[in-house]
Amino acid sequence: MTIKEKINEFLKKLNYTDEEITALDSSSVYIAQQIAAYAHRKQKRLNGENYFTHPYCVMRLYRNLVGIVENDYFCMDKDLLESCDIPYNGVQETCLLHDVLEDTDVSENEIEEVFDKLSLGEYYRSYIKTPLFLITHDKTEDYTTYISKLIDNQTASLVKFLDMSDNINPSSLIKFSDFETKRIEKYVFFCKIINDRWHFLENADNYRKQFNSTRS
Repeated sequence: MTIKEKINEFLKKLNYTDEEITALDSSSVYIAQQIAAYAHRKQKRLNGENYFTHPYCVMRLYRNLVGIVENDYFCMDKDLLESCDIPYNGVQETCLLHDVLEDTDVSENEIEEVFDKLSLGEYYRSYIKTPLFLITHDKTEDYTTYISKLIDNQTASLVKFLDMSDNINPSSLIKFSDFETKRIEKYVFFCKIINDRWHFLENADNYRKQFNSTRS
């Protein structure tokens, strides 16, 4: 059974119809969402939530940052966004997939196989493959080395910034010990390093102001 067949079987157990799966297969974001939901299907967060809520929240943070509203084709200006030095292509997909290689048994070859099967292999190789590789943390490396390797890739840096931002959220904790406090402080420190390199917060604010001025 291929990885896509396994994903389809998983979706059907969630009561998706063949027609709904076919519709999902037409979008690179929904393809990444399928893969991530399947890959994390047996995992839970420490607070008991399904693990997939985390990568989905990371994607939602990106959407909130740049004003993406699902099914609203006029909610953003991709060209203006990129002119403000905020990446678009591959970002939502990398948000969804960012923990798959690190924390599940789904391989990079299998992810690429799914995109190839659905005629989006070139898009995957152009916009997702490299940032996904860079954001996958080799646990034998300390965090400073890990961040230093991904920080020159804009998409990987933005997704890591958003990933740490979600992990900083105290409401997802089950307790607030010194360990959690130090972990949050570490993530804030590296978020600042990434933002100092790419100015994502300032650039997103600039984009929103320019975009809103065109709609007023």
